[in-house]
Amino acid sequence: MKEQKVQFETAKIAKEKGFNEKSTHFYVIGYREIKEDKVIRKWGNYEDNTKLLQPVSLGKGQPHLALAPTQCLLQKWLREEHNIIIYPILVAIYELDRGWGYEIVDSNGKNYDENSFSKTCEEALEKGLIEALKLIE
Repeated sequence: MKEQKVQFETAKIAKEKGFNEKSTHFYVIGYREIKEDKVIRKWGNYEDNTKLLQPVSLGKGQPHLALAPTQCLLQKWLREEHNIIIYPILVAIYELDRGWGYEIVDSNGKNYDENSFSKTCEEALEKGLIEALKLIE
């Protein structure tokens, strides 16, 4: 499994649910230069350019939209603070069709599983993180 940052939508939900752990990266609006007839335009509008959001390492006090934790850090926070456990699981049907899903166990012992075929373990974990965050009231 590869260590990677959560996607912006996941980070935004985590922020709404109270995630505020130490993180070395933050989501900020990125800038992309586009050359058109020798004119360089910089894009930075959040609504129009959500694909330009990027996790960056920022100095203290700089503005940011949300923390950009790793999937493992957010998974650990959910487990330790909210007693919600997420397990990525390998799903195989007829040994030919394989993909990744996830299982969530909440503090009441209730299981939620999704056997949607994600291509990678990280994709399945990301989906599981979003669903687990939705369980927090």
